[in-house]
Amino acid sequence: MMEGRFYSWMRRGLRALEGARDTVELDVTIAGQNPVRATLPLAGPGQVEGLRETAVVGVDPAPGSGDHRAGALPFVTFRDPALPWSMSPQSPDAQGRLTPWLALICVPQDRATIHRGQMLDVLDADDLQTEDGASLLPDPADAYLGAHVHDPDGTAGDAEPGARAVSRLVCLQQLVSGTAYFACVVPLFEAGRRAGLEIDPGDADGFAWDLASPRLRTPVYHHWRFSCGPGRGVEDLLRDLSAQVLDKSAAAEVAVADRFSDPVPSLSDTKLPLRTLFSPVDPPSPTPLRALTPALKATDGRGDVQLPLPSYGAAQAEAEDASDDAAPRWFREVNRDPSLRRLAGVGAALVRAQQDAMVGFVRQSAGAIDEANAILGRAHAAKAMNRGLTAALAKADAPTLTLFAMPAADRMRVGNGAARKPLGAALAGRDLAVLSAPGLTRRASRRSVDAAELAQAFERVGTEMADGHDVAGASIAPELATGMIDAGQASSIPAAAPDARRFADLLADLADNGLRDLDIKTTETPPEVTAWADGLRDNSAQPSRRDEPGPVDDPLGLAQDIASALDPDRSVPPRIAARLDGAGIDPEAPLPSRVLTEPVWPEPVIDQVLKMAPDVLAPAFSQMREDTIVGMRYDAAAMEAIMVGANHELMRELRWRGLPCEVAVSPVRRAFPAPTRGGTLDPDLLPLRNWGDTPLGSHAAQGADAQGAGVDFVAIIRSSLIRRFPDVTVTLNRAAEDGQGRILDTRRQPVAPAITGTLGEDLIYFGFPPVGDLMADAGWFLTFTQPRVGLSFGINAPSDTPPRGVGELSSWNALSWSDLQGGTIRRDALDATPLEGLRWGSGGAAMAGILLERPVTVGLHLSDLLTVG
Repeated sequence: MMEGRFYSWMRRGLRALEGARDTVELDVTIAGQNPVRATLPLAGPGQVEGLRETAVVGVDPAPGSGDHRAGALPFVTFRDPALPWSMSPQSPDAQGRLTPWLALICVPQDRATIHRGQMLDVLDADDLQTEDGASLLPDPADAYLGAHVHDPDGTAGDAEPGARAVSRLVCLQQLVSGTAYFACVVPLFEAGRRAGLEIDPGDADGFAWDLASPRLRTPVYHHWRFSCGPGRGVEDLLRDLSAQVLDKSAAAEVAVADRFSDPVPSLSDTKLPLRTLFSPVDPPSPTPLRALTPALKATDGRGDVQLPLPSYGAAQAEAEDASDDAAPRWFREVNRDPSLRRLAGVGAALVRAQQDAMVGFVRQSAGAIDEANAILGRAHAAKAMNRGLTAALAKADAPTLTLFAMPAADRMRVGNGAARKPLGAALAGRDLAVLSAPGLTRRASRRSVDAAELAQAFERVGTEMADGHDVAGASIAPELATGMIDAGQASSIPAAAPDARRFADLLADLADNGLRDLDIKTTETPPEVTAWADGLRDNSAQPSRRDEPGPVDDPLGLAQDIASALDPDRSVPPRIAARLDGAGIDPEAPLPSRVLTEPVWPEPVIDQVLKMAPDVLAPAFSQMREDTIVGMRYDAAAMEAIMVGANHELMRELRWRGLPCEVAVSPVRRAFPAPTRGGTLDPDLLPLRNWGDTPLGSHAAQGADAQGAGVDFVAIIRSSLIRRFPDVTVTLNRAAEDGQGRILDTRRQPVAPAITGTLGEDLIYFGFPPVGDLMADAGWFLTFTQPRVGLSFGINAPSDTPPRGVGELSSWNALSWSDLQGGTIRRDALDATPLEGLRWGSGGAAMAGILLERPVTVGLHLSDLLTVG
């Protein structure tokens, strides 16, 4: 599928006329005279002095790039879709092909220099031939193969491209890995070359360079520098991937150790599978050996004292040793199966290698848990203290509740469902009378006072007091006094209140109690303020019974919402959960009495195993070849056995150092690397003390970051593919039968990996969750998908296969430089047999479709990956 629409060439103006392209004949009639025929020459390459700076709108690779794939083709894009053919002195040939007057060439920097000429930059290149005499430059006669018009919208008619159309020149040369290049837009015809070098073009004809000459001196209209990286790109690496089959010898057996044979002679000939985290065969079930239990005790059957073997996980299992048949199943399995005991010993060794760091981590985490429990204790005390206030608020009317809740108006949400919004937003544009205390609201309603203005006066007092402003004298008192006089509250009020703080207190008393209950202490209050208050009291009208207000309305329906939001049983848990992020507190549930969260050691076990005991990961890693994939099965019991041993050893070390632990902790529970989401890492396993009487290998956690939960199939890849191209996606896809073989079933969603990580420098693994029987029906594909990123042109890297004809190619996307037998793209490199509707060499549009690089999807069937010889 092509990206947009391609055209082979485009011309405008007089050169688009039929006939000769270097002249045009006109019949000119002047003042009624007989017509005169005039032959006028058209401008050509010899009249070009350069390109405008805005002519070029993009290049690929980017200037200065150091990792361009050698098989890819550089290109330059022009704003004018007709530019490459506008000055061409030739006409279209019989096949409708038109040679452009510009070309894009790439010259090794160690064989060329670019310097400033009188008018344009000048390229001087030498030694442009290979050892066998072939030119490093493309054939000028084939330049039309690399020129085309691109209409990205693909919406125009067949004759003209759309408004966003551009023209493009593609370099037709095979580049060399590890080489630095000059990419240069140069004139294709000799007349243009001479004109750019300030040489009279005269009647110069032909092309600007000869393939037989090792030298080239030419003007440059535009140039940039880049370097080629490795020769293989993402498509080449994907095509080179192949399955590698491991035989059963890779899944070895281990004999029960000789030291078991002395107290337990019956074990001398016993052999068990050598368990690893990844295995080429289905992981075996644990094989607990009851005969091994005497070796787990301090004395043998004769009563002789001997050094007992450790019972891994005894503290977490709350068992003395694994000889007890009543001990948890997982505990018996890991201690009675010698192959699992070996892995538990690896886990213990991991802890011994970094015990100081791990003990310090647990000690620091324990302090954080103590602090969290202290916060919880204070939260419970605050809830108990606030219950009385909550009960009183439940009886208050809407204005009182609203006034009380205003400090939290932006954080308190009221309403239901989609209408739920902050209290402040619910009050926006409402009558401020609803914010006043009930006493003031009643007086305002009786006296016909503008309650909004009265409330604003109070608000201004509080604001200026909070800002540290002087509210005495003319700042606030006159305004308030005027309002009170207008309300009929006082007939004579002093013009000023000298004591600003006491003035504000009086306003608060007035809001809370009304005029009759103002608390004035003459011993502490200036005479002016006392007189002011007395005047208010003396002039206040005693309300009659008919003035007593009825029930206060709740016009916004907020009383119940506010009372509920202020309930500490609802308001406290979310705030505490936010403060104790990572402690596992549900903001919607009641607060727990204590936090018992165990710390989780952040380093994944698999990375530590790789450093200390790589043979525990999988058998025969060293036998994997480059660009191969091995299918494995994940052994969850083996990973849990390692963690049991690690937590057993860490618990012993914590107790040895006197670190108090309320419970038998198990901090080593992260199996695989995983990105965090800004908080504490989720463990991959449940705490050992919560495993119960369950089998080993069934204790995966289900946290947001938990990895390895139910991992089954694992693909291990030895290739630079993912390291160089990390945006390649790896998935499991259902297969389907189409009558000719198995194909991808695109109707079903792919399965993404549950775990991923690296093993050393060139090994990477992808683990997938269970999907049922991997071989049922048509089976599954391990699929690699190259993302679609921009537009690119290129050919696959050379291969060891002999050159193929068009009839031997499955698609143009499979074409490689080996099939062209040369370092440049030529019209006669392949036969003209159509493939995918495109014919090699038929024009610039067809070549653009052939050379366009399409995203590649490569699938390997799991039957090839999991076949065991």
